Amino acid sequence: MFTFTSPDVMGTHNFTTPPKSYLSMISRGLKEVDLTKEGIVEYFLSKPGIERGFTRELLFRYIFVDYSVHNL
Repeated sequence: MFTFTSPDVMGTHNFTTPPKSYLSMISRGLKEVDLTKEGIVEYFLSKPGIERGFTRELLFRYIFVDYSVHNL
């Protein structure tokens, strides 16, 4: 995560895939401004650290499917 308090210049670090918990938290906020789950996936797919690591389906499952429920 790159914040405005970072002493480094933006763009000097490699992007990594954000954790599911972070994307889920951001997704909750995006739902509050009426983005659909599909719209949220489209939004994230254009972001560095995500665009090369996921298909639409994989990203949707990564964010919105609660695997803990399925593994009981």
